[in-house]
Amino acid sequence: MRTSRALLATLLLVPLVVLAACGDGGDAAAEDAGPPVVTAEVPELSTGELLGLDRTNLAAFTPWRAGNVTSTASDVAPTSRQVGVEALTADGFDRIVLSFRRGASAPGYRIGMAGNEPRMLCGEETTVEERGVLIHLTPAAVRDDEGEWTVESRDLDLGLPVASRARLVCEGNREVVWLVETEPEAVEVRVLHLLQPARIGVDIRPGDMGPE
Repeated sequence: MRTSRALLATLLLVPLVVLAACGDGGDAAAEDAGPPVVTAEVPELSTGELLGLDRTNLAAFTPWRAGNVTSTASDVAPTSRQVGVEALTADGFDRIVLSFRRGASAPGYRIGMAGNEPRMLCGEETTVEERGVLIHLTPAAVRDDEGEWTVESRDLDLGLPVASRARLVCEGNREVVWLVETEPEAVEVRVLHLLQPARIGVDIRPGDMGPE
């Protein structure tokens, strides 16, 4: 009985959110690396990396990664209404925090590099020409039931060392897409899951440019 109880306690610690990651452009080596690590315990981030966040509200995180990071919501998940966006900076990286209505869960997401190729965003074929990081949220919305905006600032001139601007690309079809324009050509991202209220933090730092 003691073993069964210990096993049950271990299973209860497994986070409900399922995170997956894939490499750039079908890179087989990156795909074989497997999904990013998700901690069931409080992540060991330094005080400087927390940027004022309450450590007890930090539920999970992914390691730094140059490729895409994806978290898939359940097919029956309700639409998460976004209510805020803010930017912070630390030594070596900038952070974009997307917050959602209190009492609701965060939506699924796909976070990766923007490019010039057309892609389906918010139900329409869209080309994003600027360099930066695309944050694709679903199911999500930035308007209330009456059609009023729930995020006041939708185009932010950040002027930070890594992130220069954040703007709403599109919304609709239960999708919300943000672009974070970056100064460096190559960047890496790390994603934080925050609670009370639900928030998604996207850390962005300069990446490896490779051999010159």
